[in-house]
Amino acid sequence: MVANAISRELFRNFWLGHNPAWFENDFMDTSYPRYNIVEGKAGFTIEVAVPGWSKKNLEVVVKNNELRIKGNKDDRGGDSYLHQGLSTKSFDKVFVLNNDLKVGEVKLLDGLLTITIERDRSAEVNFDIK
Repeated sequence: MVANAISRELFRNFWLGHNPAWFENDFMDTSYPRYNIVEGKAGFTIEVAVPGWSKKNLEVVVKNNELRIKGNKDDRGGDSYLHQGLSTKSFDKVFVLNNDLKVGEVKLLDGLLTITIERDRSAEVNFDIK
Protein backbone atom coordinates (compact mmCIF):
# COMPACT_ATOMS: atom_id res chain seq x y z
CA MET A 1 0.00 0.00 0.00
CA VAL A 2 2.78 2.45 0.90
CA ALA A 3 4.68 1.50 -2.27
CA ASN A 4 1.61 2.32 -4.39
CA ALA A 5 1.25 5.72 -2.71
CA ILE A 6 4.92 6.49 -3.35
CA SER A 7 4.62 5.39 -6.99
CA ARG A 8 1.62 7.69 -7.52
CA GLU A 9 3.50 10.56 -5.90
CA LEU A 10 6.52 9.93 -8.15
CA PHE A 11 4.37 10.15 -11.27
CA ARG A 12 2.68 13.32 -10.03
CA ASN A 13 5.99 15.08 -9.37
CA PHE A 14 8.18 13.72 -12.17
CA TRP A 15 8.88 17.15 -13.65
CA LEU A 16 9.83 18.72 -10.32
CA GLY A 17 12.30 16.16 -9.07
CA HIS A 18 12.06 14.15 -5.88
CA ASN A 19 10.65 14.80 -2.45
CA PRO A 20 13.26 14.11 0.28
CA ALA A 21 10.50 12.91 2.61
CA TRP A 22 10.19 9.73 0.51
CA PHE A 23 13.53 8.54 1.81
CA GLU A 24 12.85 9.03 5.51
CA ASN A 25 12.18 5.99 7.66
CA ASP A 26 8.75 7.13 8.78
CA PHE A 27 6.45 7.32 5.78
CA MET A 28 4.54 10.53 6.27
CA ASP A 29 1.23 11.24 4.60
CA THR A 30 2.31 12.73 1.26
CA SER A 31 -1.28 13.26 0.10
CA TYR A 32 -1.99 16.08 2.58
CA PRO A 33 -2.71 18.77 1.74
CA ARG A 34 -4.33 17.99 -1.60
CA TYR A 35 -2.81 19.83 -4.55
CA ASN A 36 -2.95 20.21 -8.32
CA ILE A 37 -0.08 20.87 -10.70
CA VAL A 38 -1.21 22.68 -13.83
CA GLU A 39 1.04 23.17 -16.87
CA GLY A 40 0.58 26.36 -18.87
CA LYS A 41 2.44 28.10 -21.70
CA ALA A 42 4.70 30.14 -19.41
CA GLY A 43 5.29 27.49 -16.75
CA PHE A 44 3.38 25.72 -14.01
CA THR A 45 0.90 26.51 -11.26
CA ILE A 46 0.65 24.57 -8.01
CA GLU A 47 -2.75 24.84 -6.35
CA VAL A 48 -2.83 23.69 -2.72
CA ALA A 49 -6.17 23.22 -0.94
CA VAL A 50 -5.97 24.82 2.51
CA PRO A 51 -9.55 25.60 3.56
CA GLY A 52 -9.77 27.46 6.86
CA TRP A 53 -6.08 28.39 6.89
CA SER A 54 -4.87 32.00 7.00
CA LYS A 55 -1.72 33.62 5.62
CA LYS A 56 -0.18 33.74 9.10
CA ASN A 57 -0.38 29.93 9.36
CA LEU A 58 1.32 29.28 6.01
CA GLU A 59 4.91 29.67 4.85
CA VAL A 60 6.31 29.32 1.32
CA VAL A 61 10.10 29.30 0.99
CA VAL A 62 12.45 28.63 -1.93
CA LYS A 63 16.01 27.68 -1.01
CA ASN A 64 18.56 25.69 -3.02
CA ASN A 65 15.95 24.84 -5.71
CA GLU A 66 13.56 23.44 -3.08
CA LEU A 67 10.06 24.84 -2.90
CA ARG A 68 8.83 24.21 0.65
CA ILE A 69 5.22 24.80 1.67
CA LYS A 70 4.63 24.64 5.43
CA GLY A 71 1.45 24.90 7.41
CA ASN A 72 1.22 25.09 11.19
CA LYS A 73 -2.12 25.79 12.82
CA ASP A 74 -2.52 26.84 16.43
CA ASP A 75 -4.60 24.70 18.75
CA ARG A 76 -8.21 25.87 18.94
CA GLY A 77 -8.07 26.35 22.70
CA GLY A 78 -9.88 23.24 23.88
CA ASP A 79 -12.92 23.35 21.59
CA SER A 80 -14.61 20.00 21.27
CA TYR A 81 -16.00 18.96 17.90
CA LEU A 82 -19.01 16.79 17.21
CA HIS A 83 -17.56 16.35 13.72
CA GLN A 84 -14.32 17.77 12.31
CA GLY A 85 -14.17 17.45 8.53
CA LEU A 86 -11.53 20.12 7.96
CA SER A 87 -8.05 19.02 8.90
CA THR A 88 -5.88 21.26 11.04
CA LYS A 89 -2.81 19.06 11.11
CA SER A 90 0.54 20.61 10.30
CA PHE A 91 2.24 19.81 7.02
CA ASP A 92 5.55 20.30 5.24
CA LYS A 93 5.42 19.72 1.47
CA VAL A 94 8.67 19.90 -0.53
CA PHE A 95 9.13 20.09 -4.30
CA VAL A 96 12.57 20.12 -5.93
CA LEU A 97 12.59 22.59 -8.81
CA ASN A 98 14.67 22.25 -11.95
CA ASN A 99 17.24 25.00 -12.49
CA ASP A 100 15.12 26.64 -15.21
CA LEU A 101 12.07 27.09 -12.92
CA LYS A 102 11.53 30.17 -10.75
CA VAL A 103 8.67 30.92 -8.35
CA GLY A 104 6.75 33.96 -9.55
CA GLU A 105 3.68 34.76 -7.46
CA VAL A 106 2.18 33.24 -4.30
CA LYS A 107 -1.38 34.07 -3.29
CA LEU A 108 -4.08 32.73 -0.99
CA LEU A 109 -7.69 33.20 -2.04
CA ASP A 110 -10.80 31.33 -0.87
CA GLY A 111 -8.85 28.47 0.72
CA LEU A 112 -6.65 27.88 -2.34
CA LEU A 113 -2.92 28.64 -2.14
CA THR A 114 -1.71 29.31 -5.68
CA ILE A 115 2.00 29.27 -6.53
CA THR A 116 3.02 30.35 -10.03
CA ILE A 117 6.22 28.80 -11.31
CA GLU A 118 7.73 30.34 -14.44
CA ARG A 119 10.27 28.94 -16.86
CA ASP A 120 13.44 31.02 -16.98
CA ARG A 121 14.39 31.07 -20.66
CA SER A 122 17.50 33.25 -20.11
CA ALA A 123 19.75 30.20 -19.81
CA GLU A 124 18.45 28.75 -23.09
CA VAL A 125 20.92 28.77 -26.00
CA ASN A 126 20.01 28.02 -29.61
CA PHE A 127 22.75 26.80 -31.93
CA ASP A 128 22.97 27.10 -35.69
CA ILE A 129 23.61 23.71 -37.22
CA LYS A 130 26.40 23.85 -39.81
